[in-house]
Amino acid sequence: IDDATIAAWAGATEDTGALRLPDPNPFIPTDFSLECERAEAAGVPLPRLPTRLRNSAGLELWHKTDATFRKPKVNLCLAISTAEAYRNPLAVVMTSLFTRQLSDELTEFSYHAEVASCHYRVQSTNSGLALMFGGYSHKLPALLHRVASKFARPDLMADRFAIHRDIMRRTYANFFKEQPYQHATYMANVLLEHKRHHILEYLQVVSGDTLTLEGYRHFCMSVLPARVRVQALCHGNATASQAEEMVATACTAFGSEPLAASERDEVDSLLRALRLPEGTEIWVRQHGSLLHELQREHANADDTNSAIELLLQVGVDERPHTLLVEMLEQASGPRNSIGKQNGLLGGDFYRYDAQQ
Repeated sequence: IDDATIAAWAGATEDTGALRLPDPNPFIPTDFSLECERAEAAGVPLPRLPTRLRNSAGLELWHKTDATFRKPKVNLCLAISTAEAYRNPLAVVMTSLFTRQLSDELTEFSYHAEVASCHYRVQSTNSGLALMFGGYSHKLPALLHRVASKFARPDLMADRFAIHRDIMRRTYANFFKEQPYQHATYMANVLLEHKRHHILEYLQVVSGDTLTLEGYRHFCMSVLPARVRVQALCHGNATASQAEEMVATACTAFGSEPLAASERDEVDSLLRALRLPEGTEIWVRQHGSLLHELQREHANADDTNSAIELLLQVGVDERPHTLLVEMLEQASGPRNSIGKQNGLLGGDFYRYDAQQ
């Protein structure tokens, strides 16, 4: 170290406040007590299955105090249903864009939460949005309050809007470069769901002029949260009253009215599958010559592969139907291995489309 630097250090004055320690992490827990132990000490039996605490037009709350894993942690899942999220392709794109931008804005404190083993996730669904939280029960309410407050009052900056819009545009466009079997599976899902928009419609929205910053802000601040129904599950180191308090905090921050009966029926219809006519074969063909112009623009012209999806609709999820399907899936294993050796990708599997 040179003499000038040593002299500068020796002549350092008293700290003026420019150099200081960082603020304490607000998500570091200090209470690790277990609610199940308190209940056992008081002789209060804990239900073996989740209990429904609330069931109203705007809220359905399920709760279970954990007595199996016995950790001072809690999980909280909030499914926010609204009829506006899947109203049309533009609404779907704006809802998805909102969850992306909201997650972006939450990064200001996400590092401190992750360091303290508190986690959250925000994602869009066909029926609205989903908020999921997990971590130490002592500080999870603080994280929930931060996220819910940002959900109700997001910044929605113009520069971040443009960035996430471009990311979504490229994501939608890249879908058309996926393998043919993925397109076949996707088309089967589109055709069998009661109401399902095609990803091509989303690409048209983000590439066109209908999506504007002003309209997007109005949708996120006024239309999307206007009327909702929250379905919540709280499981872990929390009592019933603590679960109700956490969910009440979130609902208060949302400031939403409950869904009307007609809107609830509309949201429920999104979870229904179409029943194919019994004894009838339905063929759907997708060829490069039949694609939309925008779809051909982003498709992989060099991909010479093709795919066939054969779907047999068995019925509702009950025995012996599902047992037969599981047996067929197990029996197909050796045949699929032979196909892979010959350069063929195949598979037999079962899935649940939606509610009947």
